[in-house]
Amino acid sequence: DSKKGDDSDGSPSLLDWVRGYPGVSGGPRRDQLDAYGWFDGNDGWRASRPLHRAAMRGDVDEIVRLIARERRDPNERMPEWFDSEPLGWAASFGHLDVVRKLVELGADPCRPANKAGNTPLCDARRERHVHVATFLEDYERRFRTQTMSRDERDAYELSARSLLAKDLAGCWGCVAWPFFGACEYRRAEGQDVLWHEGICFPCLIPYREAWDRVGFTNTFRKRNSKDTIPYDPRNPGFFCFGSGCTWRWCK
Repeated sequence: DSKKGDDSDGSPSLLDWVRGYPGVSGGPRRDQLDAYGWFDGNDGWRASRPLHRAAMRGDVDEIVRLIARERRDPNERMPEWFDSEPLGWAASFGHLDVVRKLVELGADPCRPANKAGNTPLCDARRERHVHVATFLEDYERRFRTQTMSRDERDAYELSARSLLAKDLAGCWGCVAWPFFGACEYRRAEGQDVLWHEGICFPCLIPYREAWDRVGFTNTFRKRNSKDTIPYDPRNPGFFCFGSGCTWRWCK
């Protein structure tokens, strides 16, 4: 089991790291609470999907009972709702303690996205539960590097994690000569999400866009789009973007 045993350099196993992870559980935003009644009112979901319901509501004891005693699959899919899994529901509603317990009991945060195109990390980011997103980002990084030697891991971290979202946050300006311009503020959300909030000139159109890191690279992709920005760690405050004209951004 990849979650068990110590790493070769003596650092804690991934499972031990999950069990000892600090931080408060959190929970849903106030505007999410109506979803509890929505779930219970849908086609008998309360009876047929008790694990998803417990994950959504943050009921750790019920999750332990369902998985340990009733042998429910911690990665159980819900065909009625995009093949979603309990981990995604817990992440969507900000329940860090449930996310950790599900992982401890066998749920896999690194499984492929569901039919809606979302992973638990995507769900946490979308619903702005930064504490859950940070945990899942750290888990994925540790999962990917746990089989590497220390030298390989150090080299990997240096090359792939040299730029985080916070390194790119701040005020930016853009000129696409001679037609357009823009100014915006880029705000980091966790390590791998960068929000672009600004206004275009001369049309004065405001915009707000989320850009997600592509894996562990220095490239960010606009959410629900194919547009990407490859940042150069040697000069992260400047890049060219767009086709048909030259976009020059300076931090």
